[in-house]
Amino acid sequence: MRERSVVSWNALLGGYVRSLDFDAARRVFDEMPESNVVSWTTMIAGCAQNGRSKEALCLFGQMRRANVEPDQVVLVVVLSACAEIGDLSLGRWIHLYVEERLCVRGKSRLVTLYNALIHMYASCGLVDEAYKVFKQIPRRSTVSWTSIIVGFAKQGRGEEALRMFRLMLSSGVDDIKPDEITFLGVLCACSHAGLVDEGRELFKFMTQTWGLEPRIEHYGCMVDLLSRAGFLNEAHELVETMPMEPRILSLHH
Repeated sequence: MRERSVVSWNALLGGYVRSLDFDAARRVFDEMPESNVVSWTTMIAGCAQNGRSKEALCLFGQMRRANVEPDQVVLVVVLSACAEIGDLSLGRWIHLYVEERLCVRGKSRLVTLYNALIHMYASCGLVDEAYKVFKQIPRRSTVSWTSIIVGFAKQGRGEEALRMFRLMLSSGVDDIKPDEITFLGVLCACSHAGLVDEGRELFKFMTQTWGLEPRIEHYGCMVDLLSRAGFLNEAHELVETMPMEPRILSLHH
C-alpha cells in the first residue's frame, strides 16, 4: 500500500510539473509522506527543462543530503543544468560518481549520460575533457558526434571540428547521420577558421546530399563566413535568396 501511495503522489507531482505550476508542485513535493528517486527526478527535470537550472541544482543537493541514490536519468538532467549555468565543479563530481559508482558495479552506462558529460565539459570551455569522454563511448549516437563537433567549433577549433565531421561520415554506422545542428556546428567552424570553400561545399552538401532545409541560423553562419572573408556581394546575394525574412542577420564589415 505504501508503494502505491508514492506512485499516486508522483502522478500528482508530475501533473503539476507538466502544467508548469512549480509552486503547486513544490507544495506537493514537500507534503509527500515518502518520496523516491522518481519524485526527485520529476522535480529536478521539471526545473532544469524550464529555465530554472539553479533551482534544479539546489534540489539535487537536497537529494544527495537525503541519501537518495541518483540514477542515470537524473544525472543526465543535472548535467544539462550544469552546462546551462557553467557549474563545472558539480559536473566533475558527477563524472567522478559515474566512473566510481557505475563502473565498479558493472552497470552499462546510457549513451545519453556520455552525451550529457560531453555537452557539460564543452559548455564550460573544456573541449579536450569533452573529447576524452567522447573517445570512451562504446556506441556513439548522432548527438555524441554533434556535441563534440559543436564543442570544437565554439572554441574556434574549426579544423578539428571538420575532422570530427569527416570521421562521423565515415563511421559506417547506418543510424549515424548529420542533422541540422551538426551542420550548424560545421558551418560555425568554417566561419571561425575562415574556411570559405569548405563552408560553401558544406552548405550545398547539406541540402543536395542530405536533403536538409537550411534554417536562418545556417544562413547566418554563411553570411558571417562570407562577409568576414570579404565576399560581401556574395553574402548580400545569399541574404536576397533566403526563403525567410533576414530579421537579425547582419554583415560584418
